[in-house]
Amino acid sequence: MAVIEKAGLKVHRRADEPDCIRVEGAWGMELYFTGAAEEERVWQLSVEHEEDYHWGGKPLLDTPLHRAFQTVRKVCGGAGWRAEDAASEPYGRSDGSGASDNTTNEDLLREGTLWLPEVGIGLAMADGTVCDVVWRNPSDVPQPFASRVTDEQLELSRRPDLGEHLLASWKQRIQPPPPSRNRNALEVALAILLVLSLAYIGWKAWQEMMSWQKAANIPGRVLNIETKPGKRAEKLYHVEYKDESGRNQVVTLERPDFYVAPREAGETVIVCVVGDNPPRVKGPARAKDAAFLTYMPWAIGVLLLYFLVRLVLYFRAPGSLKGKIIGLLNSNDD
Repeated sequence: MAVIEKAGLKVHRRADEPDCIRVEGAWGMELYFTGAAEEERVWQLSVEHEEDYHWGGKPLLDTPLHRAFQTVRKVCGGAGWRAEDAASEPYGRSDGSGASDNTTNEDLLREGTLWLPEVGIGLAMADGTVCDVVWRNPSDVPQPFASRVTDEQLELSRRPDLGEHLLASWKQRIQPPPPSRNRNALEVALAILLVLSLAYIGWKAWQEMMSWQKAANIPGRVLNIETKPGKRAEKLYHVEYKDESGRNQVVTLERPDFYVAPREAGETVIVCVVGDNPPRVKGPARAKDAAFLTYMPWAIGVLLLYFLVRLVLYFRAPGSLKGKIIGLLNSNDD
């Protein structure tokens, strides 16, 4: 390792696994080491994408599976698949598995690795073609294999539309299953409840708007202006006015109640009064927007609650989390 570092090559040590070391730019290769400092050894050698890389005079990189398999046929005894891409996951998957029970041929050709245990060679696949070649000691070849090489896989590799087929297969697999009848009924009920709730909020907002449009505009006199303690130093305006019975009433208003706020005590201002029990009093600016300010937060809250419940139902349904997230992104793109 000291020789490698002295040569000026980039050495990366994983923070979570300090024994795992990656060396970049190592003469057209990437070297991965393992073991303690006194016992470091090469774990994997990855051949970077070189067009002139050949096996027995025939190219391996950028060749489909059936051609690459024919090229290395003499050393393919016991060849088998692992579901992970050994070039990008040289130390294996975090769960230690090489495949799941539902791994398909399309999955293996799209991003699996075909290992040749006799020589410790791994052919990392990308969309049906060899994208990287890796080497390990035969004893370090990962086991068990997810599958052996089959005639069905070789025939699949010969498809002229292989790339499109693998992409379509992957999209189909990650899509969440269609909603069940119970989930459909619940979503319909939620939609109906949403419509009724918004309709009720809209009706109450219309009533509020009509109340303030019919409100009495009564002149009042500013008794005094008080500054609230705090960073914002908001002002409170104590205004005296006469109610319908002729009695003096005092109301406290704020700056947003006025189009132009009074500057000193004694000024005459207009207050809007709705004759409820007890009466409601606002300044003309707030009276105009009273319905919006009162009921718009309720409408936003109902919508947020609706979408939150829909999201919970969506992610609680069967299917992979990755597929659901990609499904949401695709639906937004559409």
